[in-house]
Amino acid sequence: MSASGLHDYQNADSLLLTLVSLQRWTPFYWEQNRFGMLIPLLARPLHHPLANLVAQAWLATVAALLAPYLVARCLTKEKTDWLAVGAMTNTLLVVFAPPAVRFDWFVTQPYSLAITLAFGALLILERPGYIRSAIGAMLMVLAHWVNVSAFVLIVPAIVVMRRLTVRSLAATATGMGGGLVFAALSSAPHTTAGIAPFSTWPHGWAELLSRTASSAIQHPGWLAFVLVATIAAAALSISRGEYASIWAAGAAILLAVEYWLAVGGSKWVELNVYLPRYVYPSLLLLGVGLSILLVSPLLGILSQHGRYRATPAMAFFAAVVLVHGLPSISRVRRHVEDDFSRLTPEILATRARVIAGDYWTVWPSVFHANLALYERTGHIGVYGLTYRSAETDPLWCDAEDVLLAAASQDRAVGVFADRITLSLRFLEHRQTVDLFLAGPCRGMLR
Repeated sequence: MSASGLHDYQNADSLLLTLVSLQRWTPFYWEQNRFGMLIPLLARPLHHPLANLVAQAWLATVAALLAPYLVARCLTKEKTDWLAVGAMTNTLLVVFAPPAVRFDWFVTQPYSLAITLAFGALLILERPGYIRSAIGAMLMVLAHWVNVSAFVLIVPAIVVMRRLTVRSLAATATGMGGGLVFAALSSAPHTTAGIAPFSTWPHGWAELLSRTASSAIQHPGWLAFVLVATIAAAALSISRGEYASIWAAGAAILLAVEYWLAVGGSKWVELNVYLPRYVYPSLLLLGVGLSILLVSPLLGILSQHGRYRATPAMAFFAAVVLVHGLPSISRVRRHVEDDFSRLTPEILATRARVIAGDYWTVWPSVFHANLALYERTGHIGVYGLTYRSAETDPLWCDAEDVLLAAASQDRAVGVFADRITLSLRFLEHRQTVDLFLAGPCRGMLR
């Protein structure tokens, strides 16, 4: 998946992760203190921009694929085949999440990595031991560094899963404390952690449901069929007296609802107009709940015919190949060239050091220009001046007569130059870019 059509949805937000790794690594995503840069840190030894991009996608996708297995194992405690549940959940995500949402979940957003780290910690903490306790606490700290609000899911999960042990509570408290301290000490702009007025909560819940239903789910007819099959499977489990799977599925659905209700009352989510990405963990938990109900009776039938665990895994593999195609680095490269290379020839020809302007244009252009430059010289040296560029502005803007390029007619150039009091002098208009002489800065907003 990390070397396939999944990359067709790369954008400024995701490409920025590669630039964080290559140009200036910071503990958090540039210009905010909520999203810890663990994967960009791990990818730092890879200096080739495309290799770094693919490696980060691979790490993030592995974490996202592991998440439902770990959640299912924690919920079922091996009373249901959690390996089959994890494979079934991933199949549902691949089939019913639209392409852009799949890319967001598997590559860009921090939720899956935080869930994998936190639920992995809970599994390690099942058995006593100082080393296990230390590893569990470390994983919890990493989970809350990656996503500072991970406790919104983890604390209720500990209660629902009846894991209220000294080890789990101590590790979770350590993780929460570590995440909050890291966020508070960050030099990046601090984002609000406040709660929206209570009167706005019902509106927030409704907006999240509406936006998720309209843009985060595809094939509603087939999904309805799956829901009917799930109800039938649940009825079959009840008739057989298999209540363990019913309880585990109910716990997953309860956690999904709890998380939706919690984020619906968040001031940060309100400020970001209730984007569906904020309930991705709820969708994961719903998938786990449905999969538990489907898998329990299904595997009972399959085991009578000699086919057991392999069936859900084979279904997942088939879904991935059908949806994303076979792995092909050349396809990834072709997409990068087709979508992000428009400004590169003139950037390299003029030796412009900075690309300024609109966020969604600048960062893809910076990535591709650095990719082409690295393959020519073995070095990168093109920077962006736009939203989220404050961390790299000091690397170039103190010099005089820096050559700055912007996409033709991009009016956002002046806005971001003014932000750091950067003087600009127009030089010439070319086919795809306008050229300016810039610098030095007289002050920068940080």
